Amino acid sequence: MWNFARAFVALFVAVDILGLTPLYLSLTSHLSADERKRLPRQSVLTATAVALGFLLVGDAVFRVLGISVADFQVAGGILLLVLSIHDLLSSGPSVPA
Repeated sequence: MWNFARAFVALFVAVDILGLTPLYLSLTSHLSADERKRLPRQSVLTATAVALGFLLVGDAVFRVLGISVADFQVAGGILLLVLSIHDLLSSGPSVPA
């Protein structure tokens, strides 16, 4: 139970539900009330399916491709570096997605 509580708190802090609520409300303002209620449920189900898929076959896929955890960490670091440099050097006005 203690491990679950620690994982839940870490995910709660990482996701920042309270901080994302205004963003969610502004991005879904054009949707109907029913669509706004359905969207989080659909998102959670999709994320759960993807996570379970990676949990079940992710290790096998990495072994077949010859990718280690260290390779994955380096690739993630390079991706973050490229995105950071892009954000620093972009000169145009910021446009919401």
